[in-house]
Amino acid sequence: MPHSAKDIQLTELKNTISKRNELITTQTKSMDSLQKTIEALRQELSNKQAEVDYLKAKLFGSSSEKCKSPFPGQMNLFEEMPDERVP
Repeated sequence: MPHSAKDIQLTELKNTISKRNELITTQTKSMDSLQKTIEALRQELSNKQAEVDYLKAKLFGSSSEKCKSPFPGQMNLFEEMPDERVP
């Protein structure tokens, strides 16, 4: 059955449109998957940053062993010597 040139061209265009729609669907699914991966990685990065901040605070923060006020009668190395010592 002979087809006219317009019928052949119309069939080719329909095939092209169908293939492009399939490609768009595949790419949309791929982009959605990549967006989910990006969001998961951002969440993991945020968690790791919080962990680093916590560990920095534990390592470089104020120590619980440091006493803000010296014990009674204990001299401070960096203050001037008092005239009289307390026994």
